[in-house]
Amino acid sequence: MSLLSIFIYKVKYFLQSLLALAVVFVVFCFLWCMQVSRFSSIAGEENVFYLQSASSQGLRAEVLQIKDLPSIRGESVRFYVSRQTGADISTDGNKENLTEESARAIAEEIAKTYGAKILFTEKTSQILSFYAHTLQWADGIAMYGTKINLHIAINLENGAGAVGSPIIFDGY
Repeated sequence: MSLLSIFIYKVKYFLQSLLALAVVFVVFCFLWCMQVSRFSSIAGEENVFYLQSASSQGLRAEVLQIKDLPSIRGESVRFYVSRQTGADISTDGNKENLTEESARAIAEEIAKTYGAKILFTEKTSQILSFYAHTLQWADGIAMYGTKINLHIAINLENGAGAVGSPIIFDGY
């Protein structure tokens, strides 16, 4: 065997090993992406992903599959405000009325977590909705001429809430 053929063999072996390592890395990245949520810091009772369209016409999935990863366009999580602190988010139902000020404090805490700025608020019945924008996420939708990519809704009657990106489509 010549020195050149030994060198070529070792280069081929190295490239095959490198390719196998790259494939393993890509598979682990896909698996990690399936478990990671934008709202992983919020202990919610229901996490929904919007597929193919970040609108009410989008498909929804509660559990992601590898084939879903390229088509994720949004997400929402439902939660309850904790009875004990009034500001922490948990799955423990509150069943007590919240004031608009306490709901705003909760929304500002959530927005701060994502580096978002609350741009405007709407109140419908007993639901207070906060529309915000964060530079951490490039996506979003236009509302009233403003780019929105974080929506926080809190029910003043029972402490139930939802957070979604770009906005919540599943009800709250």
